[in-house]
Amino acid sequence: MSGDAIQLHQAVSNLLMNAEEALVDADGARCIRVVTRAVATGVEVQVSDTGPGIAPHDLSRVFEPMFTTRAVGGHRGLGLTIARTIAQEHGGALEVYSHAGDGAVFTLSFPVLPEPTTAARDTDAPLGAPVPKGSLLLIEDEITLRSAISRFLRNAGYVVDVADGGAEALDLAADRPYDLILLDLRMNGLTGEQVYQSIESRDPEQARRVVFMTGDLHNTDASRFIRRTGRPVLAKPFTLLDLETRVAQLLQEPR
Repeated sequence: MSGDAIQLHQAVSNLLMNAEEALVDADGARCIRVVTRAVATGVEVQVSDTGPGIAPHDLSRVFEPMFTTRAVGGHRGLGLTIARTIAQEHGGALEVYSHAGDGAVFTLSFPVLPEPTTAARDTDAPLGAPVPKGSLLLIEDEITLRSAISRFLRNAGYVVDVADGGAEALDLAADRPYDLILLDLRMNGLTGEQVYQSIESRDPEQARRVVFMTGDLHNTDASRFIRRTGRPVLAKPFTLLDLETRVAQLLQEPR
């Protein structure tokens, strides 16, 4: 198997963190079990816990971005989404088995690839670096979401710069033009509105490349502001595939 060690480590770490959180309010013995094994199709890493399990109506949703059964104020439900994305990027899968009240078992599976011969390595060598699909600036103060989005878009062929707040974003936007700017509307420090207004006053052409991301469309002030700008908006929660599809569409539209 050939893979990115850092990403694989993160996938397993996310499963362990998910299992640990499941045990916080568990009754009885609290146990996390990790099993690795070779199977006919490749290798598996299985993480199980003795927590309360997952209700049947939630089982089909656990991998959705920002879906969580945790109490308000906890994590935003991105750990499992990221772990599954990493598995899929490596040609594998992440599956879950659970009954309410009887713990949960998450299984990461990866194919094992044959080691290429010297001749194959020579003939398969790339002729040149792939041409990027576009340059993006991602402005998002939630680290887990920022990491998931940036990794996914880079793997999809985009050049992605990231900023964890408005001040850093304005510095980056001043240094180079971007094909699209993905801007979180609600951030600590400078808000998305303030960042957009600064970009608009400094470079109206660049402001026409802003795409808002928000889960706040029900808020009257936020909706009014977005309508005034005339810029597109991605409503959270969204899937990473939906995001990439929308980015591709916007890059093809005339400005």
